[in-house]
Amino acid sequence: MNDTIIICTIFGVFLLLSFVIGARVGQKIVKGEEVKVEVPNPIKAIERHLETARVEKEADKLSVMMENIDNYDGTDLGQKEIPK
Repeated sequence: MNDTIIICTIFGVFLLLSFVIGARVGQKIVKGEEVKVEVPNPIKAIERHLETARVEKEADKLSVMMENIDNYDGTDLGQKEIPK
């Protein structure tokens, strides 16, 4: 019983979403505006992902370095290893 309620709710949300998207596209067509359907380029998406990962890795390194500077008391206690 509960499964059918959940499935019907999800299906209803998809129907509502489809209606809204269709209404927006229909309004653009009636107004004479151009409707663009963009297909993402998978190569560019992978390049963006790799660049984001590289930047996050550099930020992590800098964060650990700054933490190590803040925690420095003349010994190696409290120092973290800098990720490679």
